[in-house]
Amino acid sequence: MTLLGAGADTKWLRFFQSLINKKHSAYNPPELIDWNERQNEELQSEGRKFGVEIEKYMKKQVLKNLKDLFKENWELEINSIKRECLKRAEEEKERNYKEGLGVKEIHWTEMFNINDYKTIIKKYFTKSPQDFELDPVDGFVPYRDLFSVDIGEGFNSTDQRIKWISRFNSYRNLWAHEGTKEKRLNKEEVEFLEKIHGHFYNKK
Repeated sequence: MTLLGAGADTKWLRFFQSLINKKHSAYNPPELIDWNERQNEELQSEGRKFGVEIEKYMKKQVLKNLKDLFKENWELEINSIKRECLKRAEEEKERNYKEGLGVKEIHWTEMFNINDYKTIIKKYFTKSPQDFELDPVDGFVPYRDLFSVDIGEGFNSTDQRIKWISRFNSYRNLWAHEGTKEKRLNKEEVEFLEKIHGHFYNKK
């Protein structure tokens, strides 16, 4: 009786299929496999770990390059994004206050979203300090070399090289809503996150 409301038909079907699968293991249709993977807490935890570390890497490298490219003017260079982040920070601060969590200042750089990173990466994809008549920076690596990942859907244009970011963003929404078991990660999606994570962390 708990399986009522939106999505009840699907829940009932998966429950019924699970009962059959317990008696007849040969019965394991693809949609039941997918459903079981999305209920797997260990898989969710693994995917979330990869995702969080990927996002940390993106933030660190995106900001580092901006500062190398524009020095003290880097914030002005992305001021439209900064304004949106400031707005999100104020909204978050208000939400926390109204929910009884106290008043806590939130720095605007804590409010970047994945699309903000994508916009910055794409705009300055091949740029280096020399393009802005600045002295070379030791160890500088352009966004093109940092964030190009071949996911098997073409690798020629800028859009193809950073297409993984859009997919990553859609998966991020799955682990960000961890309380909703219908919106979670399956094995294939976690393997994708592992591949992206390996591209950033295993090459060091």
